[in-house]
Amino acid sequence: MTASTHQTTADDRRDWIRARFLLVDRLRDVLRGRGYLQVDTPVLLPAPATDPFIAPLSLAAEVPGRTGRRAFYLRTSPEFELKCLLALGLPAVFEIGRVFRSGDLGGHHNPEFLMAEWYRTGWTYRELMDEMLEILRDVLAPGPHNPAGFVFPEEVPRRTIDELFSRCTGIAVSELQDGEALWDEARRRGLVEDGSPRTFHEVFSWLWVEHVDPYLAEVDAVLLVDWPAALAELALVHPENPKLACRFELVLRGIEMANGYSELTSPQEYRDRFAADLRDREERGLASLPMPEDFLDGITDGLPPSAGVSLGVDRLAMLACGRRSVHDVLRWSWRARRTAPPPPRTADG
Repeated sequence: MTASTHQTTADDRRDWIRARFLLVDRLRDVLRGRGYLQVDTPVLLPAPATDPFIAPLSLAAEVPGRTGRRAFYLRTSPEFELKCLLALGLPAVFEIGRVFRSGDLGGHHNPEFLMAEWYRTGWTYRELMDEMLEILRDVLAPGPHNPAGFVFPEEVPRRTIDELFSRCTGIAVSELQDGEALWDEARRRGLVEDGSPRTFHEVFSWLWVEHVDPYLAEVDAVLLVDWPAALAELALVHPENPKLACRFELVLRGIEMANGYSELTSPQEYRDRFAADLRDREERGLASLPMPEDFLDGITDGLPPSAGVSLGVDRLAMLACGRRSVHDVLRWSWRARRTAPPPPRTADG
């Protein structure tokens, strides 16, 4: 992707922002055309996702009829509420809405961003993955919503995480998920230092940043499938190989664009994974979070077999506009564009 080298003008920004709005319209139309029902779900929740690698934003508010202030959380994804709609019997739903995740202000991240998320019952992650590629080819057809003419590849290669890591590090990571086994192998190969963190998640993340990211940056598009079970998040464990999870990720030009699963269906399994996340958060010294009881109540009878995927809309618009930063396609972002005015002078100077 080659960003324009001329000085950015107000007209440029207007065109990129308009293109993003048009792209959202097109994505909405494509999903509706495939039988998905557009829904809206709450943005403010009593409990957020428990993932220790996602930092939610919180606020305290007075609730009429209750004593004291109550903590609420801005959603990090519409996932919980969309799954509750599946449990109610809706077979195919989508939402394009605002989500919030605290974090850095890198070129590919704004703490408030637009996410598209859709689910279909009766499907696995492989069927949804195939459909997602068709959707994106349709969405990125030539038009004013794609001013840079970003071409979605006709063929997107699929690589298992083991294939990816074997290529970049020589290590098949799914075989080394217990204890410090991955650290031991990485140390033997000179890929980590003696004093470096040793848990599977930490070593995996280090190897990804240092050795996998540079490779992915040179690849136009790739689907990364069959993740280690330790990184299942809320995906089903693979029925034929308990070391793997039924999870995929789409990467375009080195940028994570979409993340999808065959979904867990058991309320007890959800509770167990949430509890493990909360223990992990405590061990890492992160802010404590409540158990998502409202979500668990919403799926009391379990979910039907289903698959779901989330897509970063601002990142997709960035590519469609030929930009390197999501902040270029947003009218306002958390990355300040102007210096804040000085505070007013007081009477004494």
